[in-house]
Amino acid sequence: MVQTRNQDSLKHLGEFTLDNIGVTPTGNQVKQWRLCTAEDGDGITDEVVFHLQGIIAKNELVPKNVYKCGAKKALYLTQYVEITGIQTDTFAACVSNVLSIHEKFGAHLAGVQMADLSPNEQDNEFEPGVDTVGRLAKLKGSDLIHAPENIVKYFRVNNADTDEASKYVQSVPGAFKAGDMVELQVVFVAQMSNKKIKIGNRLQALTLLNDKYTKEAYASRNADAVKPSIHNKSLRRKVGYFYQDEEELRVRKKRNEGKATSEQEDSQ
Repeated sequence: MVQTRNQDSLKHLGEFTLDNIGVTPTGNQVKQWRLCTAEDGDGITDEVVFHLQGIIAKNELVPKNVYKCGAKKALYLTQYVEITGIQTDTFAACVSNVLSIHEKFGAHLAGVQMADLSPNEQDNEFEPGVDTVGRLAKLKGSDLIHAPENIVKYFRVNNADTDEASKYVQSVPGAFKAGDMVELQVVFVAQMSNKKIKIGNRLQALTLLNDKYTKEAYASRNADAVKPSIHNKSLRRKVGYFYQDEEELRVRKKRNEGKATSEQEDSQ
């Protein structure tokens, strides 16, 4: 039996070694392989969950094309978050260890036969803030399921700017923006797809650590925006008709009539 989110199995992606981590098959058939710790006395193996910190470069936590997607394409909807480490050594170590993880999978699975993945799991409700208008549930219909592998937990750190102990509270996908400082929790999985073994990571949780600088940048951009000029001069407006205007119109009319008569006589 494999379970996740045991605190002892939570490892920083840039600060771990693969010495005590094994590649373990899951499921009744050989459908997937995962990174796990050694089995304990109760026969339970903990899946290794890796965490890393960074700054959101871009994200699509709720698929943007969900409103244009038909039922046939619903199976291929994806979500993602892309982060950057601003060239820090810790982030570079995370990238290096991802390559090491792929090498470990590759060495272990060389020549191994795997069955095509056929989901046999229960359906789950969407997390709060994920399907606010029910579009995903409608696309899912009765043919697809929202499996445990599809569930992503969203959190934020409360009291991040105070001396009080940090507390993690539930959040929603819409709270995360480019520029926010976040922590990701991911697992690595190898599975058969179209008769080929594919190795990838799956987002399990996303935590908002600090959005202070994002908010300050947004406020600064608004303050520096060009504001429309306001005309402070007093304006004079004359509406209606006055005697002087009417008299001037009569004079112009007579002048024009006389000019037209003179031109007509000259033409004769």
